[in-house]
Amino acid sequence: KVNATDKDYVRYFVIDKFENIWVATYDKGLFKLDHKTGKYSSFLNYKIRTISHLFLSKAGKLWVSTNTGLYTIDIENNKIRLFSPAKNQDPLSNNVLIVYQDSRSNYWILNEEGVNCYNFETGFSKKYTAKNLQGLISFKAGSVIEDKENNIWIGTVEGLNKIDGRTGKIKHYFYEAHNERSLPNSIILTFGLFLD
Repeated sequence: KVNATDKDYVRYFVIDKFENIWVATYDKGLFKLDHKTGKYSSFLNYKIRTISHLFLSKAGKLWVSTNTGLYTIDIENNKIRLFSPAKNQDPLSNNVLIVYQDSRSNYWILNEEGVNCYNFETGFSKKYTAKNLQGLISFKAGSVIEDKENNIWIGTVEGLNKIDGRTGKIKHYFYEAHNERSLPNSIILTFGLFLD
């Protein structure tokens, strides 16, 4: 049973192709409500407690973002694996916030050190940080979405970043007090980006 108290409230849920409901809680781990039996099963609770996000990939793999790493669950057999990039790919921080898959099968992984982008088909890997002017406006990213032109938009605590889908160049948008065409607020975090 998942009790909705102040310490174990539901943070996120997804429904897989078998119509099972996967529920991420703040302090009690991950649960699966089996569509056929109506019974709950718990997952990862012995390893992690705080889950920040769930993402179901196009291939049907469940990605579980936690404060102790990124896990994948094969929904066909419930096998759990701790995600680890290949040796030739950029390393990933343990505190993972969000996973997002774009239309070109790039996985955008928002974590406490910035944003990692991986393409497992091509081997591509890139880490986006806020260390220089060509990087993100802030390494504290909390939302991501792709638009119709394949641009990637990343919301952070200091503004919005647009990564051009053709050139890879990054443009920054943020609040400016005396500019009525600027953003109304620079803090753009979880659930902050939607396509119009």
